[in-house]
Parts: sequence; structure tokens; C-alpha cells
Amino acid sequence: MTCDIEGCDRPVLVASRGWCSRHYQRWQRHGDPEAGNRDCYQSPEESWAARTRKSGECIIWTGSADSNGYPRIYVGGQGVGAHRYAWEREHGSIPEGAEVDHICWEPMCVNIAHLRLATRPQNCSYLSGPNARNTSGVRNVSPHYGGYSVRIKSRGTVYRFGTYPTLEQAAKVAARERARLFGEYAGRG
Repeated sequence: MTCDIEGCDRPVLVASRGWCSRHYQRWQRHGDPEAGNRDCYQSPEESWAARTRKSGECIIWTGSADSNGYPRIYVGGQGVGAHRYAWEREHGSIPEGAEVDHICWEPMCVNIAHLRLATRPQNCSYLSGPNARNTSGVRNVSPHYGGYSVRIKSRGTVYRFGTYPTLEQAAKVAARERARLFGEYAGRG
């Protein structure tokens, strides 16, 4: 007797709901006997076609992601960033020291129109909001003695732009100064 899962010809275990050992263990771990079932594709292009979908202006990678939430595609048995793969298939190899930056701030987006090359400092400055330690909710702004101070770090130097009575005032100054310091890589607050 073989496993009840379509396409599986492994023998059924006793008291295993009609499944083979592999599918029974997947059901125990994940509640689904087909969880973790990876589709195998003959080429990266076949994988690309099967694992992308349009979402608004973005093209979203629906395959696997790394621990930082960036998309992964396997090319020649090696895992590479799907956004890097998208860039290289359109423009050729990525120059030494360059990174692929998401203009749309969506890490799973692989739309070539939403990608650009950036240096590491440019990529790090082009953020879409404050980090997890920020208590004001606005990037580069922190509470300071009843007001809000604006501080921006660029190329190892911390710039201070004063303290303001309201969060809105401080947010405007932070946005203006990020634009002055980082230009098109200023990001948003």
C-alpha cells in the first residue's frame, strides 16, 4: 500500500492516516502533510515565472526568504538574493562594492523598476522609518527634556540640529536635513 498523497509512491506506515513516514512527520510538525514540499524547477527562469506575482506596482517574490526577509532564489544550487538575480538578468553583474537597493522599501519586491545600485552607506541611509529602539516614532528624532531633539549620523559623524517643542517641528527638520545630507537616498521618517 502506498502513501495517499498524490505523486508519492512511498509505503504507508501503520497508524499513519494513510501516509508515508515523511508526510506523517510533516503533519505532526506543521499540521499539514504537504508542508515544506518544495517545487523543483528545471531553471532559475522557470522558478522565477512560478514564484512572482504582481501586487500594485511591485512584483513580489513568493518563494523563500532569508532570515532578514530578503527573497532567495537558487541558481546552480547556490542561494542568491532574488532582487540581485533580477538586477543581473536585466543589467549584468553588480559592480564590486555595490548593493541592490529597493526604492519601494518592500524587501520581497523584484520589480527591476524598483531596484537601483547603491553603496552600503547609501543603502543604509535609505530607510522607510525609525528603528526599533526609537521611542518618538519618527526617524532621527528623540524625546529630550520636554521637547524633541534631531540627530543624524552620516559617515561616522553625528550632526545635531537642535531641540524643538513639538514632534511635528522636529520631524520637519529631520526630513529636511536628511534630504540635505543624503540627497535621493534620504529615505523617509
